[in-house]
Amino acid sequence: RHDGVSGKAAAIVVQPNWPEPALRPMPWPDGKPLTVLYSGHYGYGHDLQDLIVIAEALEASDAVRFQLHLSERGLLRWQRQHGHMALPDNMSLAPLVGAECLSKHLADAHIHVVAIDDRVSQALMPSKATAAFRLGRPIMLLGGASSSLRQDIEEHGLGLFVHRGKSLDAAE
Repeated sequence: RHDGVSGKAAAIVVQPNWPEPALRPMPWPDGKPLTVLYSGHYGYGHDLQDLIVIAEALEASDAVRFQLHLSERGLLRWQRQHGHMALPDNMSLAPLVGAECLSKHLADAHIHVVAIDDRVSQALMPSKATAAFRLGRPIMLLGGASSSLRQDIEEHGLGLFVHRGKSLDAAE
């Protein structure tokens, strides 16, 4: 028995697995360059190829930096998929930060990247989006054309949607 609920329903426990509830709106980061952050897992449902194209298109500019902070599995996947290529000069790759540093780490970014492979866009709601919304940061959504996240971003002015393969348009 749990909170007046019995039977099978009492056996269900919702266990939050990310620290987003602790995140609150934070002041906009001062200074330049503009920081674009992808922080989190990098798995089957995420495709960062368009982000690489955007970073390469803006590589000559000192105005934008791209940071990738990936899980251990994500770093391994990155190495398998992109390890043969050098990162653009304006892009860095690092492991995830710990929960104790997460709020500041996420707040230091101007724009948060959310990547959704179109094949799973109806089944995926990345926690990266929740974190960005809680901090009051805009999102750059890569892919996910049929996702509810795209609809929310466009209806409420929460960031930018980038069609898969149309990343050069976003760089402009």
